[in-house]
Amino acid sequence: MTNIAKIKDIDWVLFICVFLLATVGFVMQFSVAGGSFTPWAIKHGIRFLLAILLMFTIAIIDIRFWYKWAWIFFAFSILLLIYVEFFGHIGMGAKRWIDLKIFKLQPSELVKIFLILALAKYYTSISQYKISSFKSVFFMLVVLLIPAGLVYRQPDLGTAILIILGGLSVAFLAGLSWKWILSGISLIALVVPSVLSLVLRPYQQKRITTFLDPESDPLGKGYHIIQSKIAIGSGGMTGQGLVQGRQTQLGFLPENHTDFIFTVIAEELGFIGSMSVLLLILFILYKILIISHNVYSAFAKLVVMGMGITFFLYVLINVGMVMGLFPVVGVPLPLISYGGTVMITTMVGFGFIQNMWVHRRIENPSVDIEYY
Repeated sequence: MTNIAKIKDIDWVLFICVFLLATVGFVMQFSVAGGSFTPWAIKHGIRFLLAILLMFTIAIIDIRFWYKWAWIFFAFSILLLIYVEFFGHIGMGAKRWIDLKIFKLQPSELVKIFLILALAKYYTSISQYKISSFKSVFFMLVVLLIPAGLVYRQPDLGTAILIILGGLSVAFLAGLSWKWILSGISLIALVVPSVLSLVLRPYQQKRITTFLDPESDPLGKGYHIIQSKIAIGSGGMTGQGLVQGRQTQLGFLPENHTDFIFTVIAEELGFIGSMSVLLLILFILYKILIISHNVYSAFAKLVVMGMGITFFLYVLINVGMVMGLFPVVGVPLPLISYGGTVMITTMVGFGFIQNMWVHRRIENPSVDIEYY
């Protein structure tokens, strides 16, 4: 199949939905800046256009290339995390970025993508009965905990959790036995409460206690979520209008262009606007589910579902966070929140979803065969 034919085989409905979601992000970045395209909207739009090119490039490259080099890409992302540990750019008290001058790369975002690719290859290269063996489970946990541990040290608890959940979702979809899943849940329930005080930093512990009772520290750790709830409630049914949100425009809502962008949507576009955005996201997830059902290879199914679950977790945690349902852990809303690496890695994820769809007729990407 030629590259032109592959472009035609792209799922254009999914692409249009992704484009619309990024457009919402562009409009909201314009609004939070007080009706100005600078400093965020223009950069957001340019990054998205460049990310589209990256998405198409990933989509048309033969699936067998990604299968062959999956572990190499994952290993490279781990090396980037190690580089950050020693030479990373420090911002807002955390060392998470590599300064590329054009933008600051956050390797932890890349790890989530390539982890899914590597685990998908691993689980499709072993027999089904070995998936739940002790050796396989131990290997999977090591693969998860190495990047999660490096990311936690940055510190970035939210992304570390997403890495673990994304990897576990691939293992579950591959057919991990319920005995391991239930044992893991039981172990977490028994151990986590007693080790949280040892693992979590003081400010992370404060986030949890403040999440349970934000009014206990209204001018400190509880400030973000209190202001977010006020903004969401003041939006009503139809919102206060673009560039008209009082909490946003008067500066009461911190991080309104990144982590709390959904709060801005709720305040300025109201219940109707915020629900419209969530319905668009829900339709994107539906399309991802349909694609996973219609690709032929187990590798493609795991990659599509793994990328889809990662996207879903981003949305779930961000929206739940700004509504006070989860602690504030600094997870952005994909394609809407401002951020270069998140934009690029989200589109890389959609590039892999499109790649699996374009090459959906390949039943075994480990075998070099012609399928047209």
